[in-house]
Amino acid sequence: TTYCHTYIGKNLAINLLPSNKKETVSNTLAETSEAVSLIERNSTPPISEIDDIGVYLKLLESSSTISAKALLSVVNILEMSDKLIEYFSSFVNTDDFPHLNGYFSELYTNHSIVDKIKKCVIDENTIADSASAKLSAIRRNRKKAEQAVRDKLDSIIHSSNYSKYLMEPIVTIRNDRFVIPLKQEYRNTI
Repeated sequence: TTYCHTYIGKNLAINLLPSNKKETVSNTLAETSEAVSLIERNSTPPISEIDDIGVYLKLLESSSTISAKALLSVVNILEMSDKLIEYFSSFVNTDDFPHLNGYFSELYTNHSIVDKIKKCVIDENTIADSASAKLSAIRRNRKKAEQAVRDKLDSIIHSSNYSKYLMEPIVTIRNDRFVIPLKQEYRNTI
């Protein structure tokens, strides 16, 4: 399992059992021989560690939502699939590898989904404002509301009516809330 790049490969290697069926053994040996030949001709396949997206796919099948991180994991697999298709079909005659051809032909890729996700997901914690008109409007309204609150607090700290109650004329943020520091003796007055 040390040489496996993905959890799928590791699971297959761990669960691999000897066979006493001639057809299975000769088929497996042919696949191995073709794989060695492919690597010798074409270098190591573009495979790296991938996340287990089985849970995400089940959520999507049941019309649930998934996180930005999950979307990036899906993109990673689709991009790797695309690279593997190119690796196999662009540099060799695929007819020379009849046993491997079936595996590579089952790979799926979808450029439009990849492009859309990459355009909308900035990183595993951030969705771009441009992902949808509604999200853009919500964030714009949120910024306006935050600015209105900040303007109101600024007017309070610069007001002569409240200046005697304040420790300092500043607005700070504590626990994701805007806070004006008051003098201890006036905490219950305002």
